[in-house]
Order: sequence, then C-alpha cells, then structure tokens
Amino acid sequence: MARTRTPSSAGRGATRGGGQVGVHQTRRQTAPQPQVGNMGQTQDVMLDQVQEQGVQNAPPPVPTVVPTVALPADAVSRLLNVLEALVPTQGGSSAPQATLQTQVPAQTQTFGNKEVSLQEFLKLKSPKFTGSDNSSDPQSFLDGTLKALCALGCSSERAVELVAYKLEDMANTWYKTILLRRPVGAAPLTWYEFTKLFKNHFLPDSLMQQYARDFERLVQTPDMDVLTYNTKFCKLAIYAPYLVPIEEARVQRFVDGLVGRLYTAVAPQMKTLSYSDIVNLARKIENKGREERAASDLRKKAKT
Repeated sequence: MARTRTPSSAGRGATRGGGQVGVHQTRRQTAPQPQVGNMGQTQDVMLDQVQEQGVQNAPPPVPTVVPTVALPADAVSRLLNVLEALVPTQGGSSAPQATLQTQVPAQTQTFGNKEVSLQEFLKLKSPKFTGSDNSSDPQSFLDGTLKALCALGCSSERAVELVAYKLEDMANTWYKTILLRRPVGAAPLTWYEFTKLFKNHFLPDSLMQQYARDFERLVQTPDMDVLTYNTKFCKLAIYAPYLVPIEEARVQRFVDGLVGRLYTAVAPQMKTLSYSDIVNLARKIENKGREERAASDLRKKAKT
C-alpha cells in the first residue's frame, strides 16, 4: 500500500536531491550542534552554554587610567583650609580640638608664663597646710592656693615652687621626700602632677568618701552658730557635688539643716534668695535672737 504524503510534509516543498531547502533543514545547518548530546537536554541549557563560551572568548576589559595632577603647595594649603572649615563643630570647637582638650588636664590651662616672685605670692596670703591635723582641709588648701596662683598668672611649674612655701610640718616633709625620689635631671613638677601626688597622700578615696558621708549627715546643732555651720557646709560640699549640683539645691540643703527656729524664719524666703543671701539672713536672725535673749537676761537680773 502506497504511503500518502501529509499536508505538513508537502507544504515544506523540501527534496533530498537538491532544489529548495526546507526551513527545518536550514535551522539545523546554522544552529551549533553539541558534540555529545543528551536526549533530555533542553534548549535553554544549550543557549546558556553558547553564552558562556562567548564570555570566555571575549577580550579582557581595557583598564581606565586616571591622570594625576600635581597641585602647587599654596593650592594644597588653601584646599586644606577649606576642608578644615567644613568639618562640623560642636560647642564652638572642632572635633580635633575637643580631643586635644580632653587629653590635656584642665588645670594646666589656667596658668600663664609670667615670672612671679615669692614676695608677690606671699602678699596674697593664701592658706597654709600642715597635714598633721584636721583643721586644714586638703581640698580647700588646693582650691585657695590655685585661686591665688591663677591671679598671678605664673607657669604651672612655678606654681609648684611657690606652693612649697605654704607646706609645713608633715606636709613639708612629704614634699621633700617626693623631690628626693625623682630621678636626677627630671623635669620640674607641674601643678597637675603635684595635685595628683598631694591628693593620693593627703586625700585618698576612703577619706573623700568619709567627707561625703559627713556632708550628707550635716545639720546645725543647738550649740553651733550659723557661721560655723556654713563653714562646714562649704568645706564638705566639695566632696559631694552630686548632692548640690545647682544653686537651688544648695540653698535647699542648707536651709533644711538649720535649727528649728531659724528654719521657720528662713524657709519661706529660700525660693527667692541666693545662697549667700540665705546665709546672711540666717545670721541676722540669729544675731537678733541672741540680742533679745541678752536683753531678757538683763531684765531678769534687774528684777532680782
């Protein structure tokens, strides 16, 4: 029985012996044939292989050459000044300057370079320190001396030489021992180094904690006048600044420690007065009460 030709085959018009070439035959001639085929391989995998072969055969990218331009020294300097001006600032100083200030002790920034004589220093009558009793507070001594030294404008090294004349008894012996322990040819002590050694010896952490506790418990006793109470208050407040961080807190704590009769008279006005005004008011009321008691005693004696 003769095989009939399907319409799809006839429509292609392809012959084996020549003539017109069919569409499928043309595709088979132009498309790359895999050497080792897999019957299940899809057309997408074949296309990927062709793309990978094209990437491997592609020439390497040509590197981009960036030309270098040499700037004059003055131009570089102006450029650096502009960049420095663009650096964000905080608190009126740039970040590098703030870092430098944190590295240098704040105490060394208060001195000058003036040549101060011993006579000039002694005229200011700064406090003395013996270290042998509790009458002289170490921190008060340093604060009072620093105030005088800053007023003179001497250097940090000269400040140590001058303060040595205010050390007596045990404190003077301690200072001589410090000098003997220093190596030969060492640089003179600065004020920062001196205060650090001074506090380590005369004001250790244990003593500072004790002073802070004393300030927390400080109140005016019946046999203590306002002047004595105020002196103790100011000396001990140095060791507990967290209890009196602002003026209002300082006034509040001072008034709370007054004896009953003074507290009653001063408390209504403490919101409107400064610390010094509150102290003066308490002293005035105290003196008035003392005068009234003295007058009362005189009247009693006159009657007898």
